[in-house]
Amino acid sequence: MGDIQRAVYEEPRFALVEGEVCALLEETPEAFYQAALCDPPYGLGLFGLPWDQEVPGPPAWAALARVLEPGAWLLAFGHARTHHRLMAAMEDGGLELSDVLLWLFGTGMPKGGSSLKPAWQPIVLARRPGPPRPLNVDGCRTQGVVLAADRRSSPRGRRMFHGGAGRERSGERHHAGGRWPANLLLDHGPACVAEGCTGGCPVELLGGDDGIPRFFWCPKPAGDELRGNPHPTKKPVRITEYLARLLLLEGHRRLAVPFCGSGSEMVGAVRAGWPQVWGADRDPGWLPIAERRLLEEGAAKKRSPGRKR
Repeated sequence: MGDIQRAVYEEPRFALVEGEVCALLEETPEAFYQAALCDPPYGLGLFGLPWDQEVPGPPAWAALARVLEPGAWLLAFGHARTHHRLMAAMEDGGLELSDVLLWLFGTGMPKGGSSLKPAWQPIVLARRPGPPRPLNVDGCRTQGVVLAADRRSSPRGRRMFHGGAGRERSGERHHAGGRWPANLLLDHGPACVAEGCTGGCPVELLGGDDGIPRFFWCPKPAGDELRGNPHPTKKPVRITEYLARLLLLEGHRRLAVPFCGSGSEMVGAVRAGWPQVWGADRDPGWLPIAERRLLEEGAAKKRSPGRKR
């Protein structure tokens, strides 16, 4: 990844860089990256942290748009309270807004008597203007093979499915690879186990009569993902891997991860199969944690090259 300057750590698959995102992106050739995935500051002043005082403004998104290929996709986590500022800044920076994915979870904690329990987080899908390009739909289908019993009838008794009535079933409800990815991402309840869900679990509530989840779900970080990582907004690698795979098309090589923090998006991108991942953050305190996680991910792959993801 020789085009990347001032790397704190670099190897063929990833590089970590310390510095302001706008300044670093100015050093990058135009249209260098095929996609971007990031978790930028929310502008909440979390725990008094200096880097979370404001949502990145239009200059940051304009700088990122410049280094993306025309038509390339970008996914950015936001916060329920400030995502409107994030989306306005992205649009003012020259990006085209396409959709908002909603990640639902059951483990949020209320912040006092004047707040509701947080249970969702937005993920903004945008693109640099240019020729339309697809998302990796087939690589992100959910549920696996759809069961033959998974069908519905209209009031008149005709089978209803994408592709029209009276034809062989071939729509997304009956695709051999599973369901079309949705813009809703669910999380099991904190007490759910392999044998079954607890009452109120979103997956159970939206799973249908047979209990099979209809959408991709993901729990918040737990276990090893919490070890040695005090970052206040870390994301589960399962969801970052899924999002990185959604952006990965045949022939893509380079993914940008500005505001990389402790590296969750980078680790997910490596797992998803991105050949080269670039991460940058202004706070040098998080970069050693990101480096450790990436190196551990590489070591795990060497130990178990055929592991199921």
